[in-house]
Amino acid sequence: TPIRPPAGPFVINAVATAYDGIMANVSRSVTVGNTVPLIELLTKQPGNIAPAVIGFTLRFGGVVTGNVQIDFNGDSVNEYDGPPTGILSSYNYAMPGVYTARAQATVDNLSVTSEAHLVIVDVIAQRERACAVYGELRSALVANNLEASLRAFTTHQQEALRPFFTALGNNRPVFATRLGTIANGLIGLDSAKLRTLRIEAALPVLYPLEIAAGEDGVWRVISF
Repeated sequence: TPIRPPAGPFVINAVATAYDGIMANVSRSVTVGNTVPLIELLTKQPGNIAPAVIGFTLRFGGVVTGNVQIDFNGDSVNEYDGPPTGILSSYNYAMPGVYTARAQATVDNLSVTSEAHLVIVDVIAQRERACAVYGELRSALVANNLEASLRAFTTHQQEALRPFFTALGNNRPVFATRLGTIANGLIGLDSAKLRTLRIEAALPVLYPLEIAAGEDGVWRVISF
């Protein structure tokens, strides 16, 4: 996600967290100048699920002479090469991937470039990400592993559900067999609202299941 820090030096800390809590981190020192950039390519959203139409804004900090070239998908072929007045305001990304859009122009007699990065996600991968959390929960219950079962939930949910899962005792594997199967739902970039199907008294019954990324980026059950 783009950030707009004030001018001056600062440090960016990136932390990656796995489902089991293992973490890795790296830091980078960055210095931001106090001059207005001569060109700035901005995306209206950091990404979406493929296929996706992403909007763009191109800002100039000076006088533009000649044509503006924009390569929206990073294949070194300009999808736009024309005057600043006719710049395309959006681009259709048909396939998932990590893209670097690049704009070039001559501003105040200087050749300048600006890049914008975005992620187009595969809907199947997103679906598997959400379903995998539910699968981990069921597998942990079958293995009668209390802590692994609770790990499928957010920290708040873990403490709220701990008495229930503890009381199940050795019946946790039996409880796992009674959980429903994911039937349908809506998938987004950082959350999924699903419904599980279970047969009760010979009738199908749907239950809501919501999974979302927490502050650490890990997807867990937030509503069960």
